[in-house]
Amino acid sequence: MKSLGSDETASLSETHAAILQTVLGGMSVPASKLASLLAEYDPEDDALLCVAKINTAIAPVGLRIVSAVDEASGELVYLLKNTKEAALYGESPYSPSETRIAEKTVECVMEQDGQIESVSLINRVFHKCDKKTPHQEIENTLDMLVREGWFVDREGVFALGVRTVVDLEHHLKEAYPEKAVFCAACSRIALQPKICTDCGAQTHRTCSPNACYVCAPCVKEDTNK
Repeated sequence: MKSLGSDETASLSETHAAILQTVLGGMSVPASKLASLLAEYDPEDDALLCVAKINTAIAPVGLRIVSAVDEASGELVYLLKNTKEAALYGESPYSPSETRIAEKTVECVMEQDGQIESVSLINRVFHKCDKKTPHQEIENTLDMLVREGWFVDREGVFALGVRTVVDLEHHLKEAYPEKAVFCAACSRIALQPKICTDCGAQTHRTCSPNACYVCAPCVKEDTNK
């Protein structure tokens, strides 16, 4: 992947450059923080138009700023996506062993409906790596991947971080079509959706109050809130 240079960033304003610099670190940026940046540099600038302008500039190097719902926090976030390859599995700063552990962790999490206890996860990854990778190496690698936003550890329960969901969206939809669904409310990918028992509509739990319901019981329930 090409790195960003002056040719790509020459057309960006100070506001655009500040936002791009924020997402270049790889971590997700809450929509509220994006709004704060806009307020600081140009209160009259529109967030969506600003992101679109940046995306036009960085498209030649295979990058794009996308929005997603962080299922851990329920927040709408923005982050950088490599449009040419999966950053976690493709060219990355990670060693072959670390990449393999990440790949097997994704498999284990998805096989367990989107979340798995850490002790069980380490044992499963150990077996998926042909029992050749020490438990301590697996644990250390998982700790690093959590710090870098690829996975989420909530009191010993692991789930995919929003960074992984965005990076591997195409792979997840192909490999796990029944588990990686699109939210009926925001149309973004959801791995732990709330499912309507009447119509089967699936939404992020934080999106469900705004869902475009498709059955009478749903509509009745929503209007009574």
